[in-house]
Amino acid sequence: MVSTWGGPDIPPDSTNQPQPVFAGFDQFAITNFAPLSWAIPSSPGFRIADPTGRKVVFEIAALQQEIRRKTGRAYEETLRQQLREMGADEGQVETYISKLRGEPKQFKDFLVAFLVRGG
Repeated sequence: MVSTWGGPDIPPDSTNQPQPVFAGFDQFAITNFAPLSWAIPSSPGFRIADPTGRKVVFEIAALQQEIRRKTGRAYEETLRQQLREMGADEGQVETYISKLRGEPKQFKDFLVAFLVRGG
């Protein structure tokens, strides 16, 4: 849904505004899909070391990158706030955003490591 209804991609470091196919879908994605990134791995019984758990984290990474591509800075600001609330310092926050903007495989591996060490 994010890919199809999110509108055109917004390049990293761009100040372009989201242009979703359906008005308000950009905020809907940030409000409703983005929190899953933290809710799923923190749920009881979730095991990142299991192959299924690892695959779920890879899907979460892909979702985060897609939301970022479609909403740009709006999602990055929301993510910065979420990371700060989780106890990340500014260096960790900026590293996370930088990795999020990067190559998908590297971000997937980064997210696994980030979740394993607890942020």
